Amino acid sequence: RRSLITGANFASGAAGIRDETGNNLGAHIPMNQQLSNFESILPEIRRYFMGDMNAVEKYLSKCIFYSGMGSNDYLNNYFMTDYYTTASRFTPTVYVNALLQDYSRQLTFLYELGGRKVIVAGVGQIGCIPYELARYNGTQRSRCNEDKNNAINLFNSGLRQ
Repeated sequence: RRSLITGANFASGAAGIRDETGNNLGAHIPMNQQLSNFESILPEIRRYFMGDMNAVEKYLSKCIFYSGMGSNDYLNNYFMTDYYTTASRFTPTVYVNALLQDYSRQLTFLYELGGRKVIVAGVGQIGCIPYELARYNGTQRSRCNEDKNNAINLFNSGLRQ
């Protein structure tokens, strides 16, 4: 289809790096499945370029891929202790290392599929979102939940590396 050549969106609300992230919100497509969905349309792109792999590689090298993952892995997984056991099984440091290892594998797979121009966004300060400000009493130093922000800072710091 010509529409695939002009752009496609494989994103899904509630999706995470981890497959179980967002299960509390119902049907969603985690990052691993999003990558599989992208992989499944590559034969159609190859057909469009009549099997010319050089043309396919050149086309894919010009595409811009955006990945803004991680926030749901905290909001709809790690910090949601009534639904998930993740926080009781992982310290913040162990969790961030597991997340970043999975994310690195996923982004490497995207590269192997032909993605070259990849924008990878960090996660915002979840401890300062309105929901947290309403629930958390804060301190004189900060109205935000700095424990949550510190966990996010670990993720963003590792992501930069």
